[in-house]
Amino acid sequence: MSHNSSSRIRPGGPSRDLGAYPHTTSGSLLIVILFLVLSLVACQGVQTPTQPVEVATPRVTSTPGVTPAKTSSSPTPTSTAKAKPSATLDASPEDLQGIKISLWQPWSAAVGEALNALVSEFNASNPYGITVDSVYQGNYNELYESVQAAIAAGDPPNLAVGYNYEILQWNAGGGETVDLNTYVDDPGWGLSSQEQDDFYPLFWGQEVFDGARRGLPAQRFAQLIYYNLTWARELGFDA
Repeated sequence: MSHNSSSRIRPGGPSRDLGAYPHTTSGSLLIVILFLVLSLVACQGVQTPTQPVEVATPRVTSTPGVTPAKTSSSPTPTSTAKAKPSATLDASPEDLQGIKISLWQPWSAAVGEALNALVSEFNASNPYGITVDSVYQGNYNELYESVQAAIAAGDPPNLAVGYNYEILQWNAGGGETVDLNTYVDDPGWGLSSQEQDDFYPLFWGQEVFDGARRGLPAQRFAQLIYYNLTWARELGFDA
């Protein structure tokens, strides 16, 4: 199986992931927000609003000489709103206002159009005025070389897509990529345990090295082999 990510080559092939590069705390935080929003926008369904239902109340008729029995009304239960956990990151919504994010990616045609549609939706709807610039950088090899050159020049993109082993090489110089654990696990800004469970555990863990999360799963695909069962049996194979 092949996948895009930030991890070393494992049995089954490389991974393609989203790697992040540090500029500021709020910029790193935004990177996680952007990824989460793009993921959730792509996965969420549209909820149908619940229509109010009329409940008919039976009329009580009185019978002469009969005293209707008193009924005790049960107290109406009140719902208590669950408070959102407080964030531990030293960042506020004001820190995110008007930030611009560069995203270098290798996708063109239908996949690139789908990604750019999500980016456009995020740019138009996020409450912080964040603007993401999705830049096509050619194929994966060309993208890798472009990121390498940008790191050497001291001006890497905020986000880049790459194979997991490539992201490790980008980080080999010492801290070029962000450890996203702090952001992903933040109780206020990050992903809840239920949301993290939406990822297959194998994929979710392929970007963690020495305890540091160097990327987030961006793409996975399988490589298969097909063969003719009749031909295999004729050759003596037990199909």
